Amino acid sequence: MIETDLSAGIVYFAGKERERQILTPETVKTLFAADWQNGKAKLANMLACVTGLRAGEILALRAVDLGNDCLYVSHSFNPFDGLKSTKNGESRTVQVPFPFIMDALIDLARSNPHGQVADGYVFYSDMVRGKPLDEKVLLSDLRKALRKIGLSAAESKKYTVHGFRHFFTSYTKGKIDDRFLKMQTGHRTDKMLTHYSTHDIDGQAAAVQAAQIQIFGGLLPMERIGA
Repeated sequence: MIETDLSAGIVYFAGKERERQILTPETVKTLFAADWQNGKAKLANMLACVTGLRAGEILALRAVDLGNDCLYVSHSFNPFDGLKSTKNGESRTVQVPFPFIMDALIDLARSNPHGQVADGYVFYSDMVRGKPLDEKVLLSDLRKALRKIGLSAAESKKYTVHGFRHFFTSYTKGKIDDRFLKMQTGHRTDKMLTHYSTHDIDGQAAAVQAAQIQIFGGLLPMERIGA
């Protein structure tokens, strides 16, 4: 809308991206067996671990997005833009073959204190109607839980909620067809899928669920989660 390109001549910074840190399966198992300060944060981090969902996609989940053993992911949330489309602008079905997690999500959605039903956020804010939990709570409680199980404060700072996306992709890649995995994670290209794994087709849901149960089932407490 303006005559002059103000960005002309600016050289883009191309520094090396810092490598993401992911937890070991043994640490993940200990982490989710521990008590967390905030049950919502524990459930959200666990969901990120077993599905590869982005934090914004988890916070954007509403009651209408909950299936029997899957999630219908079509939105993301951030405090600047609010509710918006996913990063690649596409909707997808994400498999969750763990009944106790789905039950916890349904119970949490029903406990929304703001009188919102179908369109209410699953991970709702206790204080503000029509908004989800602050993403900072997911991160701070993750790091508190890591310190509780023995990591130092400095070591715990190496890990983020987004790290579970790398954890999921790293341990799932090679166990199922890359086409199925991209449908689960929402990666558009093989290049991005490979980037995240460096550390509907017939049979897709069954293949993904079988891999999830095999890889992540032993890491979870397999009990009802109180949020």
